Amino acid sequence: MDCYRCRRCSARARAINSSRPRSACAPPPRAATSVGSIQVDQHWSFAPHGGCEGLKVSVHTDGRRAELPTLEYANESPAAIVLAEQGGWFKIRLAAGAGWLQASPRDQFMPLADLFSEYPTLTTLNDTFTGPLLEAPGGTPAAVKPLLAAGLPVRVLEVRSVGDRQWLQVAVMSHSICDADRSGPPDVEGIGWLPAHAASGEPMVWFSSRGC
Repeated sequence: MDCYRCRRCSARARAINSSRPRSACAPPPRAATSVGSIQVDQHWSFAPHGGCEGLKVSVHTDGRRAELPTLEYANESPAAIVLAEQGGWFKIRLAAGAGWLQASPRDQFMPLADLFSEYPTLTTLNDTFTGPLLEAPGGTPAAVKPLLAAGLPVRVLEVRSVGDRQWLQVAVMSHSICDADRSGPPDVEGIGWLPAHAASGEPMVWFSSRGC
């Protein structure tokens, strides 16, 4: 899973698609029929004393509307969830299943490696993670002391592609860097590999885009 942002509206609405409806198709992208359009239903509203709220981005299909799943790549900056890429087409997560859309030259695609490099100390195992960590991509289980569970802080050391699958080498940390004032600097308690994505396409590791 990577992120996809459309730049045409992000400067004023920080949305992930153009205010002009975008078509979402089922694969194969060049031959499929449209299954709906992605639209910004409501732009950000800014409170007089700070803060913003109200951005609503949906997929419209035959008079029905479903919220577009997103993840934040930066504070208050949502992006569509990319599951696959093929020649300028991006398969994105929908509320039910997935669909393809074609990027324009102004759109921005953010690979996992780039996202993790920006937030190296704020990453954790996602609730899609199913252990154990491995000695190498596709290898045998690694000897990692702590019990692995969703929310456990990890640090991504390397992102590697093996065949058509992406793998992450992570260091399992004793505690979050956010608790350093109380518990001291975190220690590395084990290192191993895990698939970057679950079978559903969701990420095994994600980060806090809003800091501690």
